[in-house]
Amino acid sequence: TVFIQASFGAPTQPATLRATELITGNQVNGLFTIVQQGALSVLPSDATITAPDNTGCIAGFAIDYRVFGGTPPYSASASVPNAVTLLNAVNIPFAGTFTAITTGICANPVTITVVDATGANTTATLHNLLGPALPPPPPPADVVVLTPGSYKSPSCTGTTFTFIVSGGIPPYNVAVIGGTPTPAVVPVSPGTFSISNLLTGTGHHIIKVGDASTPQLTANAFVDCN
Repeated sequence: TVFIQASFGAPTQPATLRATELITGNQVNGLFTIVQQGALSVLPSDATITAPDNTGCIAGFAIDYRVFGGTPPYSASASVPNAVTLLNAVNIPFAGTFTAITTGICANPVTITVVDATGANTTATLHNLLGPALPPPPPPADVVVLTPGSYKSPSCTGTTFTFIVSGGIPPYNVAVIGGTPTPAVVPVSPGTFSISNLLTGTGHHIIKVGDASTPQLTANAFVDCN
């Protein structure tokens, strides 16, 4: 058996009682609210929502507020009504809840005023803030070799095969066994390179193209010299 006594004049606040079994470490939590009798109060008294980056504030985040004390029923209103939508904000019973849902409009803060049946009021604040950092850059597009991606030629000797590469992050490195890439490093996207000095009857040649990303993005092109 455990007895808990709140300090005299303690404000209304949430509390947690945690019991831990010392051998196994197993825990059980009891959640309750300390209510200051007579005083009109709302929990939480302050809430802060911070976006992951600085491109916009968060929309659709819901915060539940609970009202105590005073003379019920209560009503709630927001100082910046286009920044939050209040649900169940009229005829709130003692220890009843209402919900504030953010709309995506930044506010620092929204003041939420709760009024009881006698006109007494109390306030809570809600901050919907931008984050501190820019969003991460999008990943580069896949490397693509075009125009066309492959050739089939019965007479490769003396023939030049031209390709266009795009996507990823230039410059691109080009490599092929048995032939000569020109240029071997393509500086721009889209960029053009050619393969020459392949010989007729030497079979299937794979042209490998890698960009400057980390990790590197790659693509293959093909020339069939049969």
